[in-house]
Amino acid sequence: MEKRVALFEVKALDDTDMNGEFEAILSVPTIDRDGEVIDGKAFEPLPDSIPIHAFHDFSSPVATATPFYEGDILKARGVFDPDQAAQTIRAKVARSIRFMSVGFMGATRTDEGGTPHITKGELLEAS
Repeated sequence: MEKRVALFEVKALDDTDMNGEFEAILSVPTIDRDGEVIDGKAFEPLPDSIPIHAFHDFSSPVATATPFYEGDILKARGVFDPDQAAQTIRAKVARSIRFMSVGFMGATRTDEGGTPHITKGELLEAS
């Protein structure tokens, strides 16, 4: 499984909901920290939902989200789990975490002007 990181902005973090709804950007079609571009719509068809993990630790999901595309930008809307570990991550997101990373497999790559592009893959999760 591959991991990619994109800066994100907390668009919404509902403090009136016990678990905290959120919306976040998961991936944008620009060069990432690994020098690659995940092309817009590379993960279509999207799964109905994905787990959100803390730091790609598959043993402890902290939220469930519905991925969707807004143009070529991959976003997710979800809800944090009610347990203490998830609520701790929720508090960190509200204060300081500003990165999301996608986990995927089965990547198809092309080279465009010396920059690798991921054109297809199966979205598994985000962290």
